[in-house]
Amino acid sequence: MPRSSSVLILGSDPQEIEALAAQFESEMEFETAHLSDPGLMPNKADLERIDAALVLPNANEDNLKLLREQEYRGPMIGLGIDFEGLTERLDLPVKANFVVQRVKAHIRNFQSRSDMSLSIGFFKLYPASRSLISLKGDVQKLTDKEVEILRYLHRARGEIVPREELLTHVWGYHESVTTHTLETHIYRIRQKIETDADSANILVTEQGGYRLAGLVAEN
Repeated sequence: MPRSSSVLILGSDPQEIEALAAQFESEMEFETAHLSDPGLMPNKADLERIDAALVLPNANEDNLKLLREQEYRGPMIGLGIDFEGLTERLDLPVKANFVVQRVKAHIRNFQSRSDMSLSIGFFKLYPASRSLISLKGDVQKLTDKEVEILRYLHRARGEIVPREELLTHVWGYHESVTTHTLETHIYRIRQKIETDADSANILVTEQGGYRLAGLVAEN
């Protein structure tokens, strides 16, 4: 099951990175990505799923520049360092649980920004305004549930998400909600993002669930 937030940890000490990653992953909502090698950077599609970057002491400044060059726009929190472009600098020593709380706050702020977007096929999804914009600039409005479905599928990195998992994430445990409810929402989303809703190429049905294909639109 995809977790709701993803943190990229940049540093030069693998043990330090692993210790901080363990702190985040002990909170069920977080998953982490690690980066210690200079010049090594996740691709644009993966960076779009990063909600915050945490920069440790002795992190390579070139990696921070690469983040911006790859159009990463999320918050960057520095621990005991002061690189240009940081969203916040936290002085050391600092408690790990305080770092986690600050990252959570920055992620909430970032996800509520009007310019925060996700690539869905040949569209840009702006969750804050529930808007879906095509490469031609055509705008369609989504419901809150449609946005949550697309965000969760996007988080899964193209992997199949079971129907029951989507139901639990979007609607929670509720006896009145059935797979038919989900299928109805999937149908409505396809009417908005597919050239042919009966032959889906973006929101694809697989055995047991759904996945997003072609997640990053070409600009």
